[in-house]
Amino acid sequence: MRIQRRFFFLALVLGMIAGPLPGLPVKTLIVGFERHSVQNGVSETTRGTIFFRAQALTLVHIQTPVNQWMLHRDQEMLIYYPDEQKAFRITSTQIPFFVSFFQAFLGVLLEDFGLTSIGYTLARCDQQGDVLISHWNPPAAAAKNLGSFLLEYQANRLVRVELNDPRGQLVSRTLFRNHQPYGNIDFPGEILSERFQGMKGTETVLFIEPRFNVELPAEAVNFSIPAGVSVKEVQW
Repeated sequence: MRIQRRFFFLALVLGMIAGPLPGLPVKTLIVGFERHSVQNGVSETTRGTIFFRAQALTLVHIQTPVNQWMLHRDQEMLIYYPDEQKAFRITSTQIPFFVSFFQAFLGVLLEDFGLTSIGYTLARCDQQGDVLISHWNPPAAAAKNLGSFLLEYQANRLVRVELNDPRGQLVSRTLFRNHQPYGNIDFPGEILSERFQGMKGTETVLFIEPRFNVELPAEAVNFSIPAGVSVKEVQW
């Protein structure tokens, strides 16, 4: 059985936000999602649940269209297909960084979308009325490979994120809609993304009944590959 690349790629990107996020007010999170994507003319709908614990755990259970678990914890990525009793442990020396739906969801918790924590610096801010647009440059050591970010806020709500490549060409645009308050933070209930380079396509994600700072179920906290299931090592 081959790893389904669409979900594996999602796992890699999810792994990037499982590490330390300075100042994160949400310690745990359980949220359902429904993801509709179109890539190369092919449509797909994915449904599942995300279990998150800051600095410790990101676990995704996909129920549709395939039964699949993806775990990132302590610098380890595991992908498990219960129905087929197949599992993979993924290692990667280079994980691509761009706005993915759960990273985008958590990014609204931080003033700078978490960019400072990965070495980005603020280049300038433009403000008109209640609209604030900030421009962010990548770390100098990685400027040949990483592009700049643009963040747009309206009435203190993050509504748009754009990523450019090192040449200044637009790579992706992500829009945040249907915000819902939690404390002094407005979370997006819907995220719409479009990629203009590489894996071109569009994506709409609905977040369903987010529960913040609740106890995670035992199946998430104690998740592991069952004994007797062979784990294939994969270098990406």
